[in-house]
Amino acid sequence: MCRIEPTAAISLREAAKLLPGNPSRTTLSRWTHHGVRGVKLATILIGNRRYTSRDALEHFIGATNEQSAIKQTAGDGRRPSTSQPRANGVADAPSV
Repeated sequence: MCRIEPTAAISLREAAKLLPGNPSRTTLSRWTHHGVRGVKLATILIGNRRYTSRDALEHFIGATNEQSAIKQTAGDGRRPSTSQPRANGVADAPSV
């Protein structure tokens, strides 16, 4: 886990501007609460607002890329099929 010093804190909106593609603040909030590939973005709560840091962003990106590389080497990335064959996109109904 990455420790965030209040003096190095940046808002999630500012953090989003530092990233390629300029993701929304909501995306960073989702990374904080739900994470990506089991990795959550470290934040601190100051007052009623969440803040992160450049170091926390770097740690998050590195950890998610590491998890991605592990999954790619473990298999081809496809999920095994758990459903029965379907005809025209609808599961076969039992005969009456």
